[in-house]
Amino acid sequence: MAEEFVSNLFKGLENVSLIVGRKGVGKSKAVQGIFGKSLEYTDENVQVSSNRLFSLKYRPIQWEHKTVYYEFKTHIWVHETGKNDSFLSSSSVDRARLGGPIDAIVFIFDAFQPDSFKEFEFWSNFASVNNIGLRLCVNNPTKPAKILNLLGFQKTHNYGNICVSKGWEYVDLSKMYESNSLTFPSTKLVIKPDQVDPHVGYNNYLHVLLAFEQHFWSYMYSVRRYDAPGQTGLEAGIRVTPDLLGSWVRNDAIAKMNFGIFGITSQRLASYLCCDGEIDYTLYDSDWEKVVAALDEKEIFKLTAQLFPEVECSTVVETPMESIENVIYKLKKIHKKLQLLPLTERRLQAAKVAVAYSSQLA
Repeated sequence: MAEEFVSNLFKGLENVSLIVGRKGVGKSKAVQGIFGKSLEYTDENVQVSSNRLFSLKYRPIQWEHKTVYYEFKTHIWVHETGKNDSFLSSSSVDRARLGGPIDAIVFIFDAFQPDSFKEFEFWSNFASVNNIGLRLCVNNPTKPAKILNLLGFQKTHNYGNICVSKGWEYVDLSKMYESNSLTFPSTKLVIKPDQVDPHVGYNNYLHVLLAFEQHFWSYMYSVRRYDAPGQTGLEAGIRVTPDLLGSWVRNDAIAKMNFGIFGITSQRLASYLCCDGEIDYTLYDSDWEKVVAALDEKEIFKLTAQLFPEVECSTVVETPMESIENVIYKLKKIHKKLQLLPLTERRLQAAKVAVAYSSQLA
């Protein structure tokens, strides 16, 4: 075994995710399945205090995620707990120091190994004292699904009740979950009754990943994006707060409503479709009327029919916003395609699409 060494990883860290569980419960397999990253064994220790080390089973990895509003990075630590885990006897001060940068904790156990659940009480208290936001209790069975059925629903259900009573999300990797059961900002998982995953864990790693994606991390930063139809611009690097995120979402909703109710001039739409980065709304100021006059009317009608095909009268649009979303989505796809064209051709095609769109609203 390689000689143990002490790491300074603890210094200046933020958004740490702690994965804990006993030996043999499938921690590394779960981490690899969830985040798609390989793990390397290590004898690394994190210096919590002058007389307290915290052991890591694998070298820390990072996972990054980006949304339309913000991006974040989490540092993932994997710790092997158990009856010989020295940290279980640590002081409250050391527990608080370790818990400071931890934003998420995942406790992994195996229902076929009852002893693997014994440390849950300690880590549940640890999470509560340190006010860790995301807490997932993951049953990662090591037996095939057929044998799992013999374990009985009641036993696994009892584990779930214990976890939920402590304020944790219970994730049973042997169960099938509803595909739409994770919606922002909730991380609640909805189980399909009496359905067992034939590939234990395989199809449900995604749900753990979604919980990570949708968690409101302590450190998230805005991404840069430009003004566009139905979308307000945003500067990069702003630390996200709930109030700020709420205002950005509202601004987008207002932009979508304005786009649908008041419309957008064909010239401004053409400027957006032609842009490669920030929109220059003066792009057609000098020759817009000339460009439009040169367009072939039959070609515009044909393009309009392609962009907005007639739909069956039985087709139901649930809300006006849904219709607006559909149009915006279609225009964004066209915008991406136009980026492949040379500037002169892109400028002409953008004008054609904008005029075709405007004629549809006339």
